[in-house]
Parts: sequence; C-alpha cells; structure tokens
Amino acid sequence: MSVSDLIPSLALSLFGVLFIAIGLWSRRLNKRAATWPGVTGTIVESALDRSTSDPEWSARIRYRFAVNGRQYESRQISYKVRSDSRSTEQALIAKYPIGREVTVHYDPANPESAVLENDPSYGWCWFVAFGVLCLAGAALIPLIPTATSAA
Repeated sequence: MSVSDLIPSLALSLFGVLFIAIGLWSRRLNKRAATWPGVTGTIVESALDRSTSDPEWSARIRYRFAVNGRQYESRQISYKVRSDSRSTEQALIAKYPIGREVTVHYDPANPESAVLENDPSYGWCWFVAFGVLCLAGAALIPLIPTATSAA
C-alpha cells in the first residue's frame, strides 16, 4: 500500500475529527447557556436576508439588553444547529418582531455573550454521529481492494 492510497482515508479521518470537534463544541456552548440568568431585552432589528451566492436564508435579529446598568447588543439567537431554509428563518422573524420584549440569557462572566433561546438542543449529536461515520469509513477504505492490488 502506497502513501497515495492512504490520502482518501486520511482526508476522511480529518473530516471526522472536525465534525466531532464541532459537535462537542456546540454541546459545550448549549450546556453553558442553559444555566445563564435572564434579563428583559427588546428586539431592535428583525429582517430576512438571502445570500447572493447561494440559496441560503438567514434571519437578521438584533436585540438590546442591560446588565448592571450597562447596555449590550447581540444577534445570537441560540447555539442550536438550525437549517437555513426560508420557512425556518421566517418563523424566527415572526417570533421576534421589532419592539417585542424578550428574555435575554447572558453569560454572567461576559454579558456580551447572550442568547434568546437557551433550551437544550441535541443537534450537536448529528455532527458527532457524522464524524464517527467518517472515522469508520476512513478505517474501512484501506480494506477495499484497488485495481493495482488485485493484479
């Protein structure tokens, strides 16, 4: 087996490790945000944007809130993994119209880190599962006979 035969396996391994890392990082953020205290904030921007380079949509939501008398502004809705479909993003716009009072959950150690939704999410599991599948595939690639090894 030559080094060039290992390149697909190494590339798939790298993708697997990357997806697992993203999934575990997302899980960590979700768990931390679930314990953050909440304050009242106000939605100051709510619009739907479409990417010019691809068919993705994104909700542009901005809100203001105060912690210990200091004003903050954020755009982070949650740490959940969500689709970029138009209907999903439109639902967020409908849920958070301009002027609506909302509960903002903030990191007490760094109030600039804040989210509107801090309920547990299990979307990170999909990243970890896909990463594990990539690693399993990477382990199986060297076992597949090639035209040069069969001859």
